[in-house]
Amino acid sequence: MTDHFPHPPHPQPLFVNKTQTLKRAAVGAGDNLLQYVPPLKAGLAAAAAAAVQQLADAPFDPATADWAKTYTGYPQPVTDGTILCLSDFAVCAFANCTVSFQSDPPVAECGCLPIRAAVPGPSKPNGLPVPSPYNQMTIGNILDAKLRAATVKLCGNGTRCLPGAAPFCAELLPSAATGRPTMYGGWFDLISTYSPTAWTTADTAPGSGQGFPGGAITCNQGGALAECNGAACLNRPAFNGLPVTCYCPVYTPPPGTPFFVAGQGATCSGLPYVQNGGLGSP
Repeated sequence: MTDHFPHPPHPQPLFVNKTQTLKRAAVGAGDNLLQYVPPLKAGLAAAAAAAVQQLADAPFDPATADWAKTYTGYPQPVTDGTILCLSDFAVCAFANCTVSFQSDPPVAECGCLPIRAAVPGPSKPNGLPVPSPYNQMTIGNILDAKLRAATVKLCGNGTRCLPGAAPFCAELLPSAATGRPTMYGGWFDLISTYSPTAWTTADTAPGSGQGFPGGAITCNQGGALAECNGAACLNRPAFNGLPVTCYCPVYTPPPGTPFFVAGQGATCSGLPYVQNGGLGSP
């Protein structure tokens, strides 16, 4: 028997209809969400930049700083070898220092002077221009262990590198973003090195009334000294009024270990001030 009634079209399975509906909804929602992506990215980037700036602007607290991560090359070995760099720097040649917080390694706050990079002049008999545009660094005193190793690898004892060519020198130069040296993560204003023409007053704290005459004394019966070569510094007035504070690692050599401190009125004991100096002989 012939069926005279037309068959209705077979309905699509319910789950297919739901799937298509969900797909269309998802596509629509995605299109709606995409309009928010650029502002969201911009907002996140701005928030991240603001957080970084806030951190950079926060007052630096040396008492809570992780000096072990900063000064990975501590203790500094007694080695020869010098490199020359051309950059701004801090000089702490005759610095008075005070220990006002506990840290590991121990660190003193030292009053130092900021020095701008000079223009080269005529040569002196010792090969340095007058006035020396270069600041010099004893390779063993580099307080970043990896940077010290890279400098030794390239420069040996310093004779294989022209002035300014050592890896250490490159990190004394200011970052384009912050204007600060890139060393130690770029958080500090200056790095302490040395120039024989930079601190000419022969006074450990010129103008402060707390200074000792220049020169150095040798110690051999134990005591304390600060080794500022390679130390991180801020353009922050020091405890004795000098314009720069450098955070210099402190050593307490046992009796029989020679060291020296700057200033004829200084003492080997570290009192009343821990003096900048060095291990070995001056």
